[in-house]
Amino acid sequence: MIADKRTYVAAMLRKAAQRVVRGWCQGHYAVNRYGNPTSTRGRAATRWCVVGAIEAAAFMEWGRRDAYQALIDHLRKRGKWGKCPDLQDWNDTRGRTASQVVRALRAAADQVEKRGL
Repeated sequence: MIADKRTYVAAMLRKAAQRVVRGWCQGHYAVNRYGNPTSTRGRAATRWCVVGAIEAAAFMEWGRRDAYQALIDHLRKRGKWGKCPDLQDWNDTRGRTASQVVRALRAAADQVEKRGL
């Protein structure tokens, strides 16, 4: 049973970070081992973008939007959002690395745990 929404969203962000550690991509929500687009939750997925990783980590639909917003808020507060219109564009920014994505997801999870949503 989920203790509260804050705990759930933080856990979702951490699970998303774990997925990105396993494999990260740009240009698609998820790809298989051949680099072809696939379902974010499918068994064939081996790499995820930040949005796909959050989607795959979501146990329930309602927490996904909160996780996206928590990550965006974290990036904006740290001055790392830039001029991106959404998370997909942030993920796909030229020069972006998997390490940056993982750090952002983990830091957003820490922020949610400490300060809430």
